[in-house]
Amino acid sequence: WLTLGGRCRTCHVKISPRYPFVEALTAGIFLLLLFVELLSGCANVPFKRHYFHDGFVWIIFYPKWDVVGMYAYHMTLLCFLLVMSLIQWERARIPRRLVLTGLGLGALVAAISPTLQPVAWLKHYPDWLAHWSWLERIDTTLAGLVVGACLGTVLKTAMFSNTQTGKGHRRYAPEIASMILVGVYLGWQAALSVAVFTALFLICAVVVAKRWPQIIIMPASGWILVATILHICLWSTLTDWPLWPGPHSTVLSISMSCVGVVATCTLARLLSRNSRVANLVNVELGEGVPS
Repeated sequence: WLTLGGRCRTCHVKISPRYPFVEALTAGIFLLLLFVELLSGCANVPFKRHYFHDGFVWIIFYPKWDVVGMYAYHMTLLCFLLVMSLIQWERARIPRRLVLTGLGLGALVAAISPTLQPVAWLKHYPDWLAHWSWLERIDTTLAGLVVGACLGTVLKTAMFSNTQTGKGHRRYAPEIASMILVGVYLGWQAALSVAVFTALFLICAVVVAKRWPQIIIMPASGWILVATILHICLWSTLTDWPLWPGPHSTVLSISMSCVGVVATCTLARLLSRNSRVANLVNVELGEGVPS
C-alpha cells in the first residue's frame, strides 16, 4: 500500500487507508500481548504459575504450552472485540453468528482447559460443589455471561440515547455483546473491571469531544476493546488493589464499583446533552442510523 502510494497497481483507483490501518492495529495488539503475556510467562495473569526462566528463547524454543494457550485464548477474545468494533465503526449491524461463534468457542475451550480461566466465580466453593469440579467451570462461564450482559446494558442505556430508526425497529446493542464476550472469556470480576475502565473512557470522551469532536468517531465497543486490553495487561496488578473489583473483593468494593459504573455513565449522558456533543454521539456512534 505504501509502495503504490495508496492506489491500485492496475487501475490506479485509490485504496482506503483503513486497510493498512486495520492490519497495523491488529499487529500492534498481537505484539503488545506478545511482550506483556507470552514472553513474560503470563506474569500479568493472576494465580498463574510463573516460570523462573522467561523471554523469547525459553518460551518459544522450549514451549510452555499453558502460556501459549493463555496467549491464544486472550488474543481470540481481542480479535472478536476488534472485529465487532470495526463493524460498529462502519455503522453496520453486528452479525449474530459472529457473537454466537465467539461465545461458543470461549465456553468450549474454557470447559476443555479450565486453567484458561484462572479466577473462579466464587472465592470459596461450598462442599457439595467441590465434588463437581466440571460444574465450577461452567458456573464461572455462566456468571461471566450474566454479569457481562447486565454491565453491557448499563453501558448502553445509561450512556446513549435510545433513538428509534423506524417503526418496529430494534437496534442491536454491540456494547452488550462485547461485554458478554468479556465475561465469558475472563470471568465476571474482569467484566466489572472492564466496565469501570470503559465508563471512565466514555466520560472522558464526552468531555474531550467539546474541544475535539473527532474523538466521538470511536465506537463504544472500541472503548470496551481498549479497556479489555488494559485490564489484561494490568490484571495481576489490579488483583492486589483492595478497592478494585477482583477475586479478593468484598461486597462493599463490588457494590462501589457497580455504583461507580452507573454514576459515571449517567454523568456522561448528562454532559452529552449539549446539543453539539449529543448530535455527534448519535451520528458517529451509529445511534439512529439504519444499518
